[in-house]
Amino acid sequence: MNEDVHQFVPSKTLTTSVKTGHGLVSIEGMMPDLHLSSIDSVIPELRRVSALDWENSETGLTLNLVDVLIQYSDCFRYYHINEVLQTPEWFQDLKSSINAKFIDTDRLTHVAPMTFRHLDRDRFTPTVNQYSKHLTDIISDLIVKYGALSQALDSTFPARVVNNRQHNGLSIETLRDELVAIENKRVDLEKAGLIEIDQSHIAIPDLSSIDHSQIDMLSVYTKDVKKKLAVFDDLYEKVSVFRRILNSRYSNKKISVSANGLRVSKNGSASLKLELLSSGEQHELVMLYDLLFRAPKNSLILIDEPEISLHVAWQEQWLDDLNEIIALTDSRAIVATHSPEIIGRRLNLSVELHSSR
Repeated sequence: MNEDVHQFVPSKTLTTSVKTGHGLVSIEGMMPDLHLSSIDSVIPELRRVSALDWENSETGLTLNLVDVLIQYSDCFRYYHINEVLQTPEWFQDLKSSINAKFIDTDRLTHVAPMTFRHLDRDRFTPTVNQYSKHLTDIISDLIVKYGALSQALDSTFPARVVNNRQHNGLSIETLRDELVAIENKRVDLEKAGLIEIDQSHIAIPDLSSIDHSQIDMLSVYTKDVKKKLAVFDDLYEKVSVFRRILNSRYSNKKISVSANGLRVSKNGSASLKLELLSSGEQHELVMLYDLLFRAPKNSLILIDEPEISLHVAWQEQWLDDLNEIIALTDSRAIVATHSPEIIGRRLNLSVELHSSR
């Protein structure tokens, strides 16, 4: 699973005879332990989309490793291309046809962009903190989208009420059920931390004596509110699964979500820094977050040694969690593991790899 991760060692060897787009490259240089997985951190506008391909967010172009090293040579001036191994064309075709996400074993540390002006230790931060910020950004974007949609619907609400002259057939009972469902959804979104707690919820009015014109007006209102709240549907489902699984694993700790990201409380009150979670707790959080929030839908997810630092009881439940998540995200997964607890009774899904020697 780690074939694409190379360590850099001092070298002056330089080989550049490679046909762009058709090579698998290993690199040697002057700084140890820099992984290919950190290239999109070294160059912020790049996002890794497969084992050896990156997408430039500014141009939309997809670059392979050779393209990256040539076009961003200034960022890698301490490194040299050392070796080029030709990749079969069938593998290139396969790679380009699959939307893949790789979750490797080195998942607890995030590597910040390389500036060559800061100490190495300043470039490494806990992944849990990075993911908390990532979730903050996701929620912030949705709140902006919610606000824009609300403004658009509110600005046309009077005209749509006036133009909605035909009774839409909703009974008073159905309308009351719609209003109750909307209020319950607001409460659920607040509990999930996706919208701010609002003490001024609109009370459900007495509908027993309203006429058709009022029914039509409330029907437009309920339809609008459902559209607004639907902005959060996908994230709500993922956050609910994320919190439920983690809170069933953590002992005397509870994880919650807000517009400020992730928060862990201990013994019901005291807040705990995310990086102070145990190694196993961090591994569980990071893997779940990758699966739910960072892996694209309809993708192939490759997971290397999910059992690292996990309690045996957590390992036994891990495959059920994975099945739930990939069903939610319409994805598939290939897992490399040494743990019989991960496999459990699902031997029918396993393939044993034998040594070639």
